Amino acid sequence: MSLAERKKQVSSSRGSYSPMREFVRPRASEPSAHPGEKPDRPLKNGPAARGSGSSLARAPAPAGVPNPDWVSSFAVAYPGTLAIGGHLQFSSVPASSVSGLWLYVLDEQKRPVHQQEIKRRDADDPVGKYLENGVWCYGWWPSGPSNPYPDNQCFWWTSSSLGGHLEDGKKYYAWIFLEGTDGSASPTGTTSPFVEAFYTPDIPGAQAGSCTCYGQTYRADPVNTATGMFYDRNTDATLVGAGTPFSLDRTYRSDSSAAGLLGRGWSTPFDSKLTAAADGSATLQESDGARIVFKERSGGSYTAPAGSALKLAKSGGTYTVTSPDLTRRTYNGAGLLTSVTDRSGQGLSLDYASGRLASVKDAAGRTIPFTLDAAGLLTKVALPDGTSVSYSYTGGLLTSVTDQAGKTSSYTHDANKRLVTATGRGGGKVTNTYDNDGRVVSQTDSFGKTTTFTRSDNRDVHTTDRSGGVWTDVYSGNVLMASIDPYGKKVEYSYDRNLRPVSITDALGNTTEMTYDSAGRMTMRKSPSSVGLAETWTYDSAGNIASHSDSRGKTWRYGYDSANRITTSTDPSGGKVTYDYTERGALAGVTTPQGKKTTYAYDGAGNRTSVTSPLGEKTTFRYDAMGRVTAVTDPRGNATGAGPKAFTTTYSYDSRGLLSSTTDPLGGTTAYGYDDAGRLTSVTDPAERTTSRAVSRRPPTRQASPRRARTTPPATSSRSPMRWATRPPTPMTRRTG
Repeated sequence: MSLAERKKQVSSSRGSYSPMREFVRPRASEPSAHPGEKPDRPLKNGPAARGSGSSLARAPAPAGVPNPDWVSSFAVAYPGTLAIGGHLQFSSVPASSVSGLWLYVLDEQKRPVHQQEIKRRDADDPVGKYLENGVWCYGWWPSGPSNPYPDNQCFWWTSSSLGGHLEDGKKYYAWIFLEGTDGSASPTGTTSPFVEAFYTPDIPGAQAGSCTCYGQTYRADPVNTATGMFYDRNTDATLVGAGTPFSLDRTYRSDSSAAGLLGRGWSTPFDSKLTAAADGSATLQESDGARIVFKERSGGSYTAPAGSALKLAKSGGTYTVTSPDLTRRTYNGAGLLTSVTDRSGQGLSLDYASGRLASVKDAAGRTIPFTLDAAGLLTKVALPDGTSVSYSYTGGLLTSVTDQAGKTSSYTHDANKRLVTATGRGGGKVTNTYDNDGRVVSQTDSFGKTTTFTRSDNRDVHTTDRSGGVWTDVYSGNVLMASIDPYGKKVEYSYDRNLRPVSITDALGNTTEMTYDSAGRMTMRKSPSSVGLAETWTYDSAGNIASHSDSRGKTWRYGYDSANRITTSTDPSGGKVTYDYTERGALAGVTTPQGKKTTYAYDGAGNRTSVTSPLGEKTTFRYDAMGRVTAVTDPRGNATGAGPKAFTTTYSYDSRGLLSSTTDPLGGTTAYGYDDAGRLTSVTDPAERTTSRAVSRRPPTRQASPRRARTTPPATSSRSPMRWATRPPTPMTRRTG
């Protein structure tokens, strides 16, 4: 599909982005809440003008169409738009006898804020139109496979932009009358329960990149299609250890003019800071440069903006930011980051000299010094194994990064100080072109292939990839509403007032729905109605997952200690696994339902030194200064009287931290070769036979396919506390490549 064809497709389907779309799907259940009361006085138009609710109830019921059996109500929203609606069901007459409906929307004082008559005419069919208000019955559509809905149900909706007839936080209800082909109308009409209207806020440009919703899409290498910013993230060095490990990450945002340790546009985790304002608000600069503004509430607590699941608390002159995974960052009175710890309380501490970062210490006690120049720019980070990473600048702009192996990545900038070219240490290159508003409009890769970004009315963003395929992201207020692939297949998203996704509809029209508790934690994920399955979660008072029921109704239950570490996991059949921990919070043992226990031991740096099975078989480990495994001795080498060397495998690494060789207990060595980009190119076995791994002769590209575009996941997802609750992670991860 060409770009012109895609624009035509999106324009012709504009009605599918109407507030109506969330009310089209039938919800057959009768509402459990009490319906609103009918007005005490007659209204000016339609059947409600015949009298008040009480007088209508006393009048004899005329022959013709009946009252609706029930009317339901719920709220949805788009950025800057409020929408309420629901469904109704009628009986006693066929759908062909209903020629129209009268819709009255009333506020809590029973005053009408909207009233409308809808007649059954082909011209009124809402499909493909952008309609702010309306009612429609499923039976008015032709019967057949394309209309699987119940013909005795209808749906209603009303919407307004901010400042319109609906107000944020106010409650409303519907009063609906049926009209018959014989000229009759429902005797008294039927009301719905109250529903609170709300709107979905925009995502500020500065907050882009940290939203915990499906709010934005990144395509190509990568570009945020909502804001047009080029977003580049790299990891220059890591240490393996207990708690929150040291990771020297850097992130570039072309929309940022802020200057941190690496100059304009770049941020590291150690640039994160908190700035308190006179109005009581506090702005958090994230590790990727995003800015999140917290509003102060009465009592000194803070509210995070929509799209953020972070919590901010203040105690004396110290601020603490807590993530959903219970990672805690503390900031001093000057707003400087002083520590980063995981749920066990272990992690990193930062030391400053005259307000400038001097070093970072991890849980193993390893100190990583930072060298800054006179302008406060980072020039060198020295690592415990004697290697280092260095940085160079021109005019305060980062121009090169040299890694531990001496390989260099380089950058160039335009007259507006935006990053134009980024060349990786392996030769991969990307070149950006910006428009006058600083948004990327084209991007060229190492092969000379170009991806372009085209905007329509600042709402639709069309990405034409290197092969000519067009990917479209539809936004409202920087919030992703739909994505369309080159074949015209569309995925749609809806959100609540906190930008949590409440429904995702795939290209086949299947909708997955999510619900949350008042703390924003997912309580149910319901599969499409064709499948009819749902998962549910409950939480304890600390926010840990207390139970998880799968789609088959099987329930797992979890217990935790005061440090929020999982201590028990009980499966649906009653089998209980228990977990215990060392004083430093590392996993010390796991006991199965059969009473079989596996134990773990650690050194002073938090490295796991041994694993002992329930049979007493011990496997031991050794590490280097970077926390990488250098030797593993199997249980035979740890038996009494045995020689460990005969049962030990050793591991060596190159200056980049890549596994260079392994030596087995018999002395046979396997060697690994890599290219400048760190890609495995050869494996030589102990018999000196080499297997070469085919690698493209072209320079490696930095650019990802738009097909692999990513959206930011919701705060409560399969990557959040659920994974910790179902399978406790080991205290540390070992990298071998």
